[in-house]
Amino acid sequence: MSALAFRLRDWPTRLAALARACHVPGASMAVLAGDELFATAWGVLNARTGVEATTDSVFQMGSITKLWTTTLVMQLVDEGKLDLDARIVEMLPAFGLADAEAARAITVRQLLTHTSGIDGDQFADTGRGDDAIARFVARLHGVGCIHPPGARFSYCNAGFVVAGRLVESLRGAPFDTVLRERIVQPLGLRATGTLPEHAILHRVAAGHFVDAGGTANVVPVWSLQHSNAPAGATAFTTPSEVLAFARLHIDDGVAPDGARLLSAASARAMRTRQIELHGSAGAMADAWGIGWALKDGIGGTLVCHSGSTIGQNAWLDVVPERRAGLALFTNGGDATTLARLVRDEVMREVACVGLPPLPAIDPSARVDGMRYLGVYQRAGARIEVVALEGGLGVRIRAIWFSMAPDPPTLVLRPIGGDRFRVALPGGATDAIVGFADASARGCARFLEMQGRAHPRVA
Repeated sequence: MSALAFRLRDWPTRLAALARACHVPGASMAVLAGDELFATAWGVLNARTGVEATTDSVFQMGSITKLWTTTLVMQLVDEGKLDLDARIVEMLPAFGLADAEAARAITVRQLLTHTSGIDGDQFADTGRGDDAIARFVARLHGVGCIHPPGARFSYCNAGFVVAGRLVESLRGAPFDTVLRERIVQPLGLRATGTLPEHAILHRVAAGHFVDAGGTANVVPVWSLQHSNAPAGATAFTTPSEVLAFARLHIDDGVAPDGARLLSAASARAMRTRQIELHGSAGAMADAWGIGWALKDGIGGTLVCHSGSTIGQNAWLDVVPERRAGLALFTNGGDATTLARLVRDEVMREVACVGLPPLPAIDPSARVDGMRYLGVYQRAGARIEVVALEGGLGVRIRAIWFSMAPDPPTLVLRPIGGDRFRVALPGGATDAIVGFADASARGCARFLEMQGRAHPRVA
């Protein structure tokens, strides 16, 4: 037994207990400490078939894919084929938005730091052909912006599809091919891919929605649209293989066989703070690098990213200076609560970095509700803030993924600084809602939640 396996010897039992408590059908995790790797899994991949989750089972990594896309972009930067501060239209003349002036101003860096302003949760099915991403980008001509380029942070899936299209254009090959040839094969990864016909060769996790009674129901589709692959719609892997990718970054771009896949300068730039996050966006991360999120924890900073697809969630945390990391994949249930417990305990053990607690609720806080009442909307969600007796409530209607057709009214509990905690249905961990940019009349212009800025529309 390795030293790491001895230190984490209780985790097979611990993961099982936490997953059961959170109604998670299946979970798989891997831990990196120096050159040692530990992995364990629990539960089932599919509640309908009962297939057991194992450490070599593949799950969808969702938006962790954005780190792989960013790596492909930075390889182009290393080769002098791309400038991070170049405007997109200089390399993709066909790129456009409903706001033509904004489209002409957006840079590559703004795509990778979620500051482009594109109304980003666009999920269009443009087929399974090699032109799917190009066709998606062509459809953006009808999409607007929620803020001027560079003005603020708002998590943007569509921006990473555009970045993927840049990769395709400059490499002269489909995104899936470039990813495989430039990262997957050089790292010797055997269980990582983007196409369902490749996934089916492995033990594959299905996503689940868990009902109020705790019953796990398999989702009706396996993945999101092929057109959104660079943003995280289709990629699958194992926790151990995503840590092999993370090790490339920990080692500043050098693969285990000594091959350099990324310059040290680019690897370090990706995890260097580019933009500080404030308001509720700070609940997602405290800063953003080029691709990587940066979360200031207790004892240090986590260089991290998470991912969500339909019924599946994934988390990746690394502390490069301690050569430590964690990957956790799940397929349903209250995965957010499970992840918070696992991430905090494991990263404290292997990297001496814990997650900060959620801000405390201040029941005595005086809230000027008129600053916040109204309707806020972006492509992915419509949120209505309403007055309740003694406080404020919020109704959240998701326009993609899924949510009840008549969302409940949830109570906003103040934590200070125009920020509130809200308990989402089906989860034991609160989300943070914040309001920003008060107008001359004192009303907030944006509601921020889960990293996204929602402009006031009414």
